[in-house]
Amino acid sequence: MKKINLKEILIPIIVLTVICLISGAALSITNEATAEKIAANEQQKTDEAMMTVMPCEHFEQIGDTDLYAASSGDKVVGYAAGQTAVGYGGDVTVMVGIKLDGSINKIEIVSCDDETPGLGQNIKTDDFKSRFNGLSGKLTIGEDVDAWSGATISSTAVCNAVNAALELYSENIMEVQ
Repeated sequence: MKKINLKEILIPIIVLTVICLISGAALSITNEATAEKIAANEQQKTDEAMMTVMPCEHFEQIGDTDLYAASSGDKVVGYAAGQTAVGYGGDVTVMVGIKLDGSINKIEIVSCDDETPGLGQNIKTDDFKSRFNGLSGKLTIGEDVDAWSGATISSTAVCNAVNAALELYSENIMEVQ
């Protein structure tokens, strides 16, 4: 029977533990150093999407929601609402411009990075996004909006996010009036 040598067991355990601690600390420091920049970049993407779907002079957040009143001068000209739904590969985030009558001015895909290139990511095309312009109410893929061929799940995710944005508008603006 072979005698157990504690040195042969403890040294690799200690070395691996030190490596893990150093790696963890490095990741933590990197995350801390980049968090502010990442948040600023995300906010810039959101701001650009809001200006795309509802051009105006400034936006004002309504309560603690993802709904923003779009104003030019002191007059509200519409609303912008950002919502996320689950697509084929992950989350799909959509910004929806909503006119004062509750119809869609325009939509913009803020994020769909995990959708399949060449299929699901086609939801970013102007051809697909323009299918929502002027629509209102609860929308259904195949009835109100044609899905992108080969990307039904991604198209449905966009429709679900648009419906959530219209619902947010309805709950916070239409019911108040």
